[in-house]
Parts: sequence; C-alpha cells; structure tokens
Amino acid sequence: MLLHKFMGPFIYISMAATILLGIQEKEGFIGCHYEVTKPDLFPPAHLSEIPRACKISHSLGIIVLVTTLSTTFALHDFNSAGSSRRSD
Repeated sequence: MLLHKFMGPFIYISMAATILLGIQEKEGFIGCHYEVTKPDLFPPAHLSEIPRACKISHSLGIIVLVTTLSTTFALHDFNSAGSSRRSD
C-alpha cells in the first residue's frame, strides 16, 4: 500500500509536468515572444504584443498548474504526519 501511495501522486505530478512541457514546446513553435531591446522592468506592459493563441496557452498552463497543486494538497494525509511522533 505504501508503494501505491507514493506512485499515484508521483504519476499524477509527472503527467502534469508533461502537459506543461508540451504547452511550452508548442508555444515555441508559434512564436510566443516579443522583441526586447532594453531591460524589461514591467513585462505586463507588453501583454498586447503577445499573440492571442499564446495568451490562451498561458492560461491553460496556469489552470493545469493550479489544478495539480490543489489536487496534490487534497491528497496529502495531514493526520499521519503527527501520528509518528512519540507522546511522552
């Protein structure tokens, strides 16, 4: 059972990382960038220069990341962390 408790979340997080890397790869193919000629101190000012498809893929990446973090938090067993301590 211990192996199952480890492998389940590990596979889930690995799958999420694969999705995020796939999104990043596709963004490279369609040119999700803007020209930077001087230090970019406030990147949100250039939001209008990013193509619409890139904004959508960025949003999907954020949704996948937040969903994965929320699910991983929900899977964590907080009660077992305190039960391993000895009570004197």
